[in-house]
Amino acid sequence: MGIAREHLDRIFEPGFTTQEFGSGSGTGLMVVRQITQEMFGGAIKVNSEVGRGTTFEVTLPIPVQRTPRERRQA
Repeated sequence: MGIAREHLDRIFEPGFTTQEFGSGSGTGLMVVRQITQEMFGGAIKVNSEVGRGTTFEVTLPIPVQRTPRERRQA
């Protein structure tokens, strides 16, 4: 429960894991961050307290809706 403070700065690094060898690849959070930031222009934040738990906050921009007329003119 919770991520140790010394690991928080590394959790989004490719291949970083605290699991035993063969238990995980350490790519999950890296992929989430890439999708959130690079594909959608969003952001991801993490808050963690050892012994209590961890929360991730993902924010994504709302795309501007164009009318059919605006789409035809583009």
